[in-house]
Amino acid sequence: MLVNNAGYGLFGAIEEGVPDQYRPMFEVNVFGLIEVTRPALPVLRERRGESIVNLSSTFGIAGAGGSG
Repeated sequence: MLVNNAGYGLFGAIEEGVPDQYRPMFEVNVFGLIEVTRPALPVLRERRGESIVNLSSTFGIAGAGGSG
């Protein structure tokens, strides 16, 4: 089983953010997940029945004021 559990977010108005602040968030939350999952896929397929669990924040469903 692979559990992807890394992630972080930024707080504040989106129009006040700059690329140097939000690009690292995408590196961890999107590209990090892909880079960990891809090399694990052959092993998971070989074992058959294995799972990938991707955890996220409730902010992915319903954001709060000041959460970007």
